Amino acid sequence: MKKLFIIGQIPKEYGGSYTTGVANVIIELADVLKDDFDIYLYATNYKDTKVKENYGFKILGYSYTKFIKLIILQLVKNPLLLVKLYKEFNNEFGIPPVKFILNHLLLRYYIDKLKPEIINAHGIVFSPLLKNLKNSAKVFFTFHGLMYDDDNSIKANKKRGIDVYKLYNNGAKYIDNPIYLTEEMKIKGEYDLKIESKQSYIIPNGVNVAKFRFCETSRDELRVKFGVNDNELIFISVGALTNRKNHIGFIKYLIKNDFKGQYWIIGKFEAEQTKQQILEYQKSIKDFKIRIFDYVTHETLYKYYSAADIYAHPSTSEGQALVVFESLCCGLPVLVNEEIKGTVSVGENYTKSVIFINLKEQRILPEFNIDREKLSLKCKTDFNWNEIGNLYKNVFTNE
Repeated sequence: MKKLFIIGQIPKEYGGSYTTGVANVIIELADVLKDDFDIYLYATNYKDTKVKENYGFKILGYSYTKFIKLIILQLVKNPLLLVKLYKEFNNEFGIPPVKFILNHLLLRYYIDKLKPEIINAHGIVFSPLLKNLKNSAKVFFTFHGLMYDDDNSIKANKKRGIDVYKLYNNGAKYIDNPIYLTEEMKIKGEYDLKIESKQSYIIPNGVNVAKFRFCETSRDELRVKFGVNDNELIFISVGALTNRKNHIGFIKYLIKNDFKGQYWIIGKFEAEQTKQQILEYQKSIKDFKIRIFDYVTHETLYKYYSAADIYAHPSTSEGQALVVFESLCCGLPVLVNEEIKGTVSVGENYTKSVIFINLKEQRILPEFNIDREKLSLKCKTDFNWNEIGNLYKNVFTNE
């Protein structure tokens, strides 16, 4: 059995310090491939060098003690490499040099020790780290979004010390075997970023259909718990509260349409300006209620999808939002900001379940006539992670 080394993040339920859509994708991918590969997953948000082994694959993390040991060892063996990496990370890639040197050293330690045949890195941010590693593994880069042209992403990354222009344009030079989520993303990668590779692939995200399903009982229970009237309409959005996710744009859309129900937002505040604006709307709006849930586990998220009536996806930029597929699998119709229409590839069979709207101009709330049980069952076939896992397996094994 070949060794597969995955690089990315993991959700809170698995020990990560935070949860994102990408983290959920990575953990689901590892789960569906665990019978075909000997999997080691290095999670940059897992602070512990004790290996987690009780999931059918192994999760590796970091510790400051380990970082210090690796730095001391490198100072003894080849201190000039540290100087080279510092200049390269800072000047060429526009990323925080100290943080990325530490991750580079730890990645090199794990890869030298494990000697994997296959490496799957999730995100262009790992391109600079893998560039200087000498190994015989075949490397695949999975892209969950190409945010080099999104103003909100540029501003958010600048606060983290990352120059998005340098990272994308120079990081793209060292990408091998890219895996894109959509055809639109592939075009952006090849034509805008000039990513050159003999092989490239398009593999969409999947959904854990055992977790995400429509549940009438959970719907009734949550609506009673949160005081929802029988005929009251609930919109729901799931995702970090940042400018890019555009919750404020959707709130303005609801105000413009004289909405009278509830808007549920599940996600953590990550932008102070967004936080203050949403909290102000929460206090001042009288016609409808904004309810914010800081964190809901992946295991119970289906209950909230079931309790809601329409999923709102107002983002201004995305890769391929997993939440759209999750909500559909819970029988929930979806409104999508037409600005990101090309990122939502669900096919013609979902034209009645997924509607694209102009949030700035449209003044009529769309209506859906959906059999939620039937929609949920259909999605279990179309978006099943087992099928997506087979696509990854074939790519990794050249079948």
